[in-house]
Amino acid sequence: MVKKRLLNPLSAVRDFLDHGSDFGSGTQVPSRHLSEINDRFMRDFPDIRSGKAFIGLAMAAMKSAPKFGAVAIRMPVSKDDGEDENEAKAIERLFKAGKIIDPLVQSKKGMWGPLDPFTLVCFFPGKDRNICEAAAAQMRYDLSALGKEGVFIGVADYPRHGFLRGQVLDNARKALAEALMTGPGSIVTFNAVSLNVSGDELYEKGEVDWAVEEFKMALVMDPLNLNVINSLGVCHGVLGRHEEALAEFKRAIEIDPSQVMPIYNAGFVSACLGRHDQAFGYFRKAEEIGENVFEVSFQTGKLLLEMDNPEKAAEYFEKAADIRPENAPTAFFLGECRVAAGMIEEAEFCYKKAVKNNPNDALSLSALGHLYETSGKNLEIAEMFCRESVKLVPENGLFRHRLGRVYFKQKRFPQALAEFKKAGELGHDSRADIEKIKGAGRG
Repeated sequence: MVKKRLLNPLSAVRDFLDHGSDFGSGTQVPSRHLSEINDRFMRDFPDIRSGKAFIGLAMAAMKSAPKFGAVAIRMPVSKDDGEDENEAKAIERLFKAGKIIDPLVQSKKGMWGPLDPFTLVCFFPGKDRNICEAAAAQMRYDLSALGKEGVFIGVADYPRHGFLRGQVLDNARKALAEALMTGPGSIVTFNAVSLNVSGDELYEKGEVDWAVEEFKMALVMDPLNLNVINSLGVCHGVLGRHEEALAEFKRAIEIDPSQVMPIYNAGFVSACLGRHDQAFGYFRKAEEIGENVFEVSFQTGKLLLEMDNPEKAAEYFEKAADIRPENAPTAFFLGECRVAAGMIEEAEFCYKKAVKNNPNDALSLSALGHLYETSGKNLEIAEMFCRESVKLVPENGLFRHRLGRVYFKQKRFPQALAEFKKAGELGHDSRADIEKIKGAGRG
């Protein structure tokens, strides 16, 4: 399945998280940084607390507020300096930012504090979303005095349907992550896209169950968000819940039939369910939209090969190869099509291209060895390819069987028998070849 994102969060969000700003989930900033932050801030702001201590004070202060907002401000990060020098400069810049925003926050009876060397958070008890957004805009303007690079701001508020009071900080983080993707000077109020960004990040980290929950909450906020629906379907598919995945992709297709990814994903899941005709129908629809999507051509070719139509499959693998000429699996499957058509020299060319693109392509190495063995072309080269494939994937029964056939033709019967037996243990039926050796009195 393919996950089509509305935005590409990875570089910005990972940079954000790498600097310890995942404050909503309790990530702790290194004590060295907190000590440096406290030393710098307490000279001018003796009541200010930082990091976890500030979060505790803030949440205690918001406990009785019927409504409140949080504004997270992320300072731009310079890549030019070393880590220690960069963080020292960041703390100094953060201090200057604190001095700039302090009058505004105090005028609204709010509170603020540093969370790490790059991030400030403000709380506004009794204030609604509109007031917090206006305060964020004013702070962005005031902070422009610090330099050309704009800050990133995330805004979240309570009450918000479906979210608890204690989730406001986490929601501000998610809005801030979206702002990081949007660009310097961005102000983002927590929304469905913020949850989608968070879900994408969880998905990339392998926390797919948590990603599902994020996408579900995003759909509570925006039920028709195609990107979120597709992402939820992908998660269900990865978790093996293919029927649920297919339902989400169908839902996305109903909302907008012109989008390739949900159609392709519906085809992919249908193939996983063994519904080949249905899968082919979806792949054809995706193709008809007119976009040259590698996955559509590649998976259509694989499906047709499974449906015993190698001639038609080859057409799709050729299209896939045009899109990604260096893709080794495409070259391998095109080689399989050539073998099925009796085009042995062309198959050899395809397998060699696959190995050139990926020297560790065990499938193509084994296929080359098998070609050389069956054609009688060169048993030494056949052995080399087959041995290498077994070395790369020793648990593959077919690879073991093919190596055994080479040994058999070389009259190395003990080695052949060992490989055939191992192939059998791994699930490949090598009984006929074992009997051949035993019948010849070689076993």
